[in-house]
Amino acid sequence: MEEQCSRGRREVFMAVLKKVMIGVVIAIVVYGLTMGALYGYFMRAASMLLVSGVAIVFLYWKWRLIVGWAFLIFVAWMGITYLG
Repeated sequence: MEEQCSRGRREVFMAVLKKVMIGVVIAIVVYGLTMGALYGYFMRAASMLLVSGVAIVFLYWKWRLIVGWAFLIFVAWMGITYLG
């Protein structure tokens, strides 16, 4: 019984975490496209959009979750380094 409860909490946590991370990726994409429109960073914005889309696809495949996290970290690093 206790194991089922902890498993349920973990699944809820992972579902919420996925939604939060997708929100972060969408925010980075919007920021990147805005910077592209304002300052001409269109190639950087396009590459961030592509990488973010790949990250979302990988996050929805449970067996490739680690790859999805790697892409999310890469997108966050790109956003901070190149557009920050």
